[in-house]
Parts: sequence; C-alpha cells; structure tokens
Amino acid sequence: MSAPPVTIPDSEVHPVHARAVDDDFELWVANPQQGFVPAQGRPRVLYVLDANLVFGTVVEMTRLMHKLYGELPPLLVVGIAYPTRDGFRQGLLRTRDFTPSADAGFGAMSASLPRPETVEPVEPPMGGADAFLRFVEEQVVPFVRERFDVDEEGSTLFGSSMGGLLAVHALLRTPHLFDNILAVSPALWWNEGATLRAEPAAHDQILRPRAYLAAGGLEEAAHVPMLARFRLISNARAMARRLVDLGWATERATFEEIPGETHTSVIPAALTRGLRVLHTPGPSAPESRET
Repeated sequence: MSAPPVTIPDSEVHPVHARAVDDDFELWVANPQQGFVPAQGRPRVLYVLDANLVFGTVVEMTRLMHKLYGELPPLLVVGIAYPTRDGFRQGLLRTRDFTPSADAGFGAMSASLPRPETVEPVEPPMGGADAFLRFVEEQVVPFVRERFDVDEEGSTLFGSSMGGLLAVHALLRTPHLFDNILAVSPALWWNEGATLRAEPAAHDQILRPRAYLAAGGLEEAAHVPMLARFRLISNARAMARRLVDLGWATERATFEEIPGETHTSVIPAALTRGLRVLHTPGPSAPESRET
C-alpha cells in the first residue's frame, strides 16, 4: 500500500477554463493562518505565477513571516497553475502565456533543446501575455473576490524569469489590475528587449503600481555563460530606472541585486525581501536597496 501524499494544510484547488486563452488552468489557493501577532483587517491577495514550481515555497514562507513576528500582513496566496505534471508541457505553456510577443531566436533555440523521446521538435507558442492577463482580469480576480473575504487593496503579482517578464508587462499594460508587482530576474531580454522600450498604458499617477525588481548577484557570472548573456541583473536595474524616467516615484520603483544568489536561489530571497518592501516599507524593509 502506498503512503498518502503530503499536502499543504488549509489549501484548495479550483479548476477553471480560461476563455481568453481557451485552455484549462487550476487555481491553487492557500488561506493565511492565525499568527502570534493579531492580524488587522482582511487578508491581501498574492497572485503567484508558475505555481507548479513555487507554490509551496511561497505559501509556507508567507505564512511563517506572518505567524511568528508579523513581518507580513496575512496573505491569501492564489497560484495560477497548469493541470499537468509534465515539466516539458509546463514549459511550453508558460512560454505561451508569459511572453508579450514572439521571439524568433528563442523559438529556434527551443526546438533544438533536449526533450522527451516521445515529443517531436516543436517551436513553442509565444505571444499570449495579453490573453493571459485578460483571463486573470476577467475570471481569476473576480472569482477570488467573490469567494474569499479579502482586501481588494494591496494585491501583488509575483513572477520569476518568464513569469517576471509577464509581471513587468502587467505593470505597463494593466496598471489597474494589481497594486504591487514583484518581478524576480525578469526575462527582459525577450524579443531584443522590447519590454524595456515599451510605453505604459496609463500615465495617471494613481495607476502606477509599486514595483520591486530583483536579480541574483551571480546571474551574470562568467562561469555560467549561457545565463550571463541574458543580462538579467543589468536589464532589471535598467527597467527600474526607466520606470522612474516614466514618472514612477523613486520609492515606488525599487531594484535590488541580491549578493550570492543564482537564477533559482534568488527566488525565495527576492520573494521575502520584496514582500517586506511592498507591504511594510520602513524599518522592516531590506536595507541594501538601490534604484
């Protein structure tokens, strides 16, 4: 007899068909847990991209930071996930959903990468970011607000790598959708850096979400040339500076290079540091920040 699986307490799964994308997704929702510090008000919502990869990490860290010392407010974590365990399939879908446009060079490179023996060489679908954001706006956010007793202010979108690219795209194209953007190692190299040059959809100061961008200090290290060429540190820093040039207040467009972290290890580091900046700016926020 096989042993039962380990599950995340106080969490639930909601299947949903995305009309704008015409595909199936799952919403993985984890409720906050009562901490030693009494919570004030309703929980804010943290929307998580790449939930298949990082949901457990995000849930347990945000719960711990709230429960023990009140470093964070209570957060309802909503992971947007693909209903498949196939990592190759997940990769194709996230490329479709998180990219604002096609990238011919990436398509050719992807077709040449190792893949399961049963899968033919394929150029991944690309350029579906706007459709994905319509799905989030028209279905995900309304579902969360109707089903859960949450604060409609203070919502955050969290994404890393291609998910970080989608988060920055949302910052520029749908500034009304989230109050905060947390983009880790955003893939701003995509399509020859098109997002670095993109114009925001709105110029109203009220519709400028607070942004925290971060990258690991080892992401441009010479000993990892395949990763260094993507200029993840340089591009994220440049994006934060461009936001200021576009009218964001300096304290609302933060970049942080986190020493000693790689493209993967930076994810939990930037998550916890970024959430403190976005939700509790002041003495509890990280000290080593730059813009």
